[in-house]
Amino acid sequence: MKRQFGIFGLAMALMVGGAMPALAQSVTDGSGRSDAAQAAVKAVAGHFRAPQDVRFRKIHTGNKGAVCGEVTGDGATVFSTFGVVSGEEPVMFENQKIPAALDFKEVNTWLNRNVALEDLEEMGCVPKGTYMRYRDRLNKVMETRKENTSTR
Repeated sequence: MKRQFGIFGLAMALMVGGAMPALAQSVTDGSGRSDAAQAAVKAVAGHFRAPQDVRFRKIHTGNKGAVCGEVTGDGATVFSTFGVVSGEEPVMFENQKIPAALDFKEVNTWLNRNVALEDLEEMGCVPKGTYMRYRDRLNKVMETRKENTSTR
């Protein structure tokens, strides 16, 4: 009986071990075929609840060996920009339009996105000036919020 369980357990381990590469996410446009890109895809996908359903596109190399691209998963309707430098945690920026007004509870979330965009610009994953434009728009929304709260 132990022997049967041992063989069954070994078979299951091999199936699970073989299934792990099957978690390879899909790259919708055929980009990112290098080993560095594949490692980045796995690192980014690991940050989603359902890594097997994550989709990538526009994977390319940025500055200093960073792998950049766009990713969507966990039911998101838009692609987020990502960047990964080997041996470091991935940086992701949710490509969401800044609303006309921010709820006080959301300010930190938007500020954190701002920092991620700055990192992505340094990695060469987004064009130069992207961070400054985003920061200026975010500051304008936050200034408007201050004016609105001071008149109440």
